[in-house]
Amino acid sequence: MDKKNFLELLDKYLNGTATAAEQQLVEDYYQRLSQQGEVQLPAGEENALEQKMLQHIRRGMQPAPAKPLRTLRRVAGIAASLLLLLAALLFLRKEDVTQPPPVAAKQQRVPDIKPGRNVASLTLADGSEILLDDANNGVLASQGATTVIKSKPGQLIYDEGAATVAAASPVYNTITTPYGGQYQVTLEDGTIVWLNAGSSLTFPTVFTGSERTVRLKGEAYFEVAHNTAMPFKVEARGQTVQVLGTKFNIMAYEDEAGVHTTLLHGAVKVIKGSRSRVLKPGEQSRVSGDDISVQEVDLDAALAWKNGYFVFKNEDIGSIMRKIARWYNVTVQFEGQFGRKTFGGKISRNRDIAEVLKTLELTGSIRFRTEEAAGGKAGKITVMY
Repeated sequence: MDKKNFLELLDKYLNGTATAAEQQLVEDYYQRLSQQGEVQLPAGEENALEQKMLQHIRRGMQPAPAKPLRTLRRVAGIAASLLLLLAALLFLRKEDVTQPPPVAAKQQRVPDIKPGRNVASLTLADGSEILLDDANNGVLASQGATTVIKSKPGQLIYDEGAATVAAASPVYNTITTPYGGQYQVTLEDGTIVWLNAGSSLTFPTVFTGSERTVRLKGEAYFEVAHNTAMPFKVEARGQTVQVLGTKFNIMAYEDEAGVHTTLLHGAVKVIKGSRSRVLKPGEQSRVSGDDISVQEVDLDAALAWKNGYFVFKNEDIGSIMRKIARWYNVTVQFEGQFGRKTFGGKISRNRDIAEVLKTLELTGSIRFRTEEAAGGKAGKITVMY
């Protein structure tokens, strides 16, 4: 494919007019480019290419007169497309670039802050704590009738095995992920829970009685093992979600305005005080105070974190930065007035923070100043208008 045809195909990709086959061709080609490594350009030439890309993007970013919001032009694949276009332009200019003589490496504009990883701690019934990322795979502890097993990095299993459960008070454990951490745990009944950063789940090591109840802080995705005789309940920030067997996500961070429950499969009942609502797949409840509202949502956006992405859909910068702060373990402060600006895009959570912030800066609306962590403290990001 020559340069002219490839750039025309890129334009169709960004316009949203490419066929499925053309989209796949562009994405496959980008993967090949990504494996080539970076192409070094003189600073002036690199800046010129970035400006060319920004002008290309802005052509599709003109807001409607009645809505003075500046957003990225299209949600699907936007952030990936920005990186794609830059990589392609750099690659296509490679033949014309004369490499400058080696010089001292210039200071990075954005410090190197790495993404989160599989980090968590497990608090046992006796109060002792196990750092799961440091523990070897295999049996970690015995808790009543269950054996706690680290099956592989990032995964914990509670195995009842052939043991019988004696009638006794439940024994509870708590798994906690810090900012910059995530983890997966399989409960004794077969229910699988994925914990997002800055979250904790408290649960009995064996479910007994007429129901299965766990307590959540933060955010988690549940795939509940079906058991008609023992409904599964999740308590989070004053609300209760009741299910038999289903797949759903609960976001219940204390720094968010409300609790969001998103249903993928099955049915759940969201209970707050004397009020309750039943969700259907594709719906999300939002509990704020004593009110429960329900609306249809984009499931890809609601579950992006679990699938390894940030997905922003008409999202304000405050909400975006809270997600970034949890995953990269940074603190955030703001300078300036941001009004009602919203953003959209998608980018992998496996990327360094510099790439995520660069994507947001390409909107032309905001800038960032980043400070690396020192002395065991979190790094800091300043958002500037």
